[in-house]
Amino acid sequence: ACRPKVTMDEPHSSDSPDSPDSPDSRNGEEYQPSPLARRVAIPRLFESVEKEAPFTECLQCGRNLLDSDCQYVIEKVFRGTEAIIELAMCLNCRDQSSQSMSTESAEAMQNFFDDRVNFSGRIHELLAQREPGNDPTSIDDWVDRCLFSGQPRSEMREYQIVALCAGKEVIRDFFPIMISGEVIKELADVLSEQTKGWMDDFIETNFGMPPEFCEPPEFRPVLIDRKSTRL
Repeated sequence: ACRPKVTMDEPHSSDSPDSPDSPDSRNGEEYQPSPLARRVAIPRLFESVEKEAPFTECLQCGRNLLDSDCQYVIEKVFRGTEAIIELAMCLNCRDQSSQSMSTESAEAMQNFFDDRVNFSGRIHELLAQREPGNDPTSIDDWVDRCLFSGQPRSEMREYQIVALCAGKEVIRDFFPIMISGEVIKELADVLSEQTKGWMDDFIETNFGMPPEFCEPPEFRPVLIDRKSTRL
């Protein structure tokens, strides 16, 4: 095991602004894309390596993800050219899962994104300023460089990609995103030990972890909280 199971510190409670009972909660709420958003067919990069086909079921509830009205998140973690973790979860299950993150960590992750990412600027640059000759179905510009550092994906040993999808299509506006392994390490450093323990347990329970990821824990994949990315 990568990390023993632990008790969470200050998980989201009913009086927390991130609580499912709060009017500010996004639990189960559909993502509202930018007016500039475009839907494109899910590319091979975001297909399941295990199945050699698109993801079809939510990891948690088993819902059919290919229903046209189903919004869901795909996350894949790469070491070199190998996808060592891949998951697809409907937004409802993704939100419920994020409730296991401590309030401290949720705020730290949101601040990490807010301090370093120009959300509207990214959408404008990628969508409003696209050259007429660019492939209108490509996501390369979205995932070829780290969202935070701008480092090219071709130079990375580890990286993580995230896409928001609806049915058989990727919703292309702020997402998809790619985050370098170095930035993922920085992001993990702002999380509480309890939250990192929960994430390790989630990954171990659902996927298992290769021994090299646990001793020593050089690179810990991080489950991206929906609120942090304004998803």
